[in-house]
Amino acid sequence: MPLHLPRQVFDPGLVRSHWGIENSLHWLLDVTMDEVRDHKLLSGGCPGGGAIRPARGRRLLLYQSWIVELRWGMAKQFAVVLAMTLMFGASMEAPPAAAQSPSAPGSPSATTTITGEQLPPPPSPFGGKIERNAAQSTPDWPPRVAPPKGAPNVLLIMTDDSGFGVPSTFGGVIPTPSLDRIAAEGLRYTNFNSTALCSPTRAALVTGRNHHSVGFGVVAEQATGFPGYDSFIPRDKATIGRILKDNGYRTSWFGKDHNTPAFQASQDGPFDQWPIGMGFEYFYGFIGGDANQWQPNLFRNTTQIYPYYGKPDWNLITAQADDAIAYMRRIDALAPEQPWFLYYVPGGTHAPHHPTPEWIKTISDMHLFDQGWNALREQIFANQKKLGVIPQDARLTPWPDDLLKRWETLSPDEKKMFTRQVEVFAAYVAYTDHEIGRVIDEVQRQGKLDNTLIIYINGDNGNSAERTLVGTPNEVAMFNGVVVPVEDQQVLLRSLGIGPDLSAHGGALDLGVRHAILLDEAGCVALRRHAAGHGDCLAEADHRQGRHSQPVSPRHRHRADDLGSHRHPAAQGSRRYRAKPNRGRQHGLYLR
Repeated sequence: MPLHLPRQVFDPGLVRSHWGIENSLHWLLDVTMDEVRDHKLLSGGCPGGGAIRPARGRRLLLYQSWIVELRWGMAKQFAVVLAMTLMFGASMEAPPAAAQSPSAPGSPSATTTITGEQLPPPPSPFGGKIERNAAQSTPDWPPRVAPPKGAPNVLLIMTDDSGFGVPSTFGGVIPTPSLDRIAAEGLRYTNFNSTALCSPTRAALVTGRNHHSVGFGVVAEQATGFPGYDSFIPRDKATIGRILKDNGYRTSWFGKDHNTPAFQASQDGPFDQWPIGMGFEYFYGFIGGDANQWQPNLFRNTTQIYPYYGKPDWNLITAQADDAIAYMRRIDALAPEQPWFLYYVPGGTHAPHHPTPEWIKTISDMHLFDQGWNALREQIFANQKKLGVIPQDARLTPWPDDLLKRWETLSPDEKKMFTRQVEVFAAYVAYTDHEIGRVIDEVQRQGKLDNTLIIYINGDNGNSAERTLVGTPNEVAMFNGVVVPVEDQQVLLRSLGIGPDLSAHGGALDLGVRHAILLDEAGCVALRRHAAGHGDCLAEADHRQGRHSQPVSPRHRHRADDLGSHRHPAAQGSRRYRAKPNRGRQHGLYLR
């Protein structure tokens, strides 16, 4: 019988009344798994004209979009725990689950499956006997809470700052075979509504609630002392990690944590707002909006670690996949029947863009962007119609000539630089997807793919406009109101290079798509920006001086003179870019 959540932990009526992200989010799952397996789902049509592919097995794809409710069949016993925490606004009722105990009651290995009416569950009454001596007494060990038999594993994946036209899965030209695989073996959705900011979307995702009701009306670094904006997830707003942990799951979080108050992101804590304080038993990742992928501000649980020392080729995108694979192997070796929930949120493709030189070369050799952004826009638009992920009668919005030049009007040097920028971004996309694929492959290697729900969300919001319309070699420049002219970026690219230099120095070369193609609410492809406000740790590491990036508290970020050695060379190399003393203090260092 399915589990269901306690009303005091999760109130679906409250979610309905407060959920205010662009459109009401109805989450996941209103189809039985038997219908999924038997191909009984509709294969043609969703709101707005997007098509849904038939399903084969349990792999599901959740993309920016059309959130549906998916309710497990009664035979699949996992139902309400996932559906009412991961799924915003889904109201379901289920009868209590029958207790099960594969071992003798009272033995050290005894387990029980709880009803879920109260979390954490009340202690079991002692059923043994206590006499004057041990020989006459009978022990009675409290049973360990275990999920129902056959409860599936859950792998929830979400990338960062990636738009609708980026992955090949939704018509883009950048190869994302891992995302393609999940779409081909499951379902794809085309109308995901987010908050357009990292922290709020992520807070809503892990709690199943409106972001204001869990303290994240804005990103963590911009928190204020007002209700809905203080960056604190209340104790009575339980996360999916806590709900599943209390029901016997192993829970873990890998990658970006942008839901810890910025002023508590130190080794001194307190840690109740860190992943391990919110129901996730294991955490491997970084705190804040972004991180230098070569030398990140990296934590294992609450201990800061430096695995990159002496390893110039080390990169967090790969290391995170390695650690997640090791975690799954530990569980499989010690308790192969133990269900787990793994929240996998890499830093890609948020700034700074740090793919490896090999991936940059691979994408560059494919010449994906030689035709320029005007032709590319039309190509992606046509691909999306062919896939059925946008309506057939959708029309492209007019080109914004007042904001961005047409490709044919650019100089050869401008074309070369913009092409190189987008190649680095594309390399980061492909690299991130490849490492996600390694995690999925491990699930398959363990023979658990058919009992694992995989949800792959492409981007917590669309492509970021923090790079400006001409790109930037340093995200901090944009936060200080500085747009680096194209001619100066060309000099920088020639002096630092792309590939081995980028790898060796790990600088904040924030080279990406300034003109990302996204699907707007009217079904038209257009330019879209999302609000800035990212970044807690400086990503400007200067390997040549043997230094690593350090977190900088908001009150100290304006003290550029005290931290000059941590500025990217681009920020130091030109006297032309001077920010006024009162600009952008909360975002980063001033440029000199």
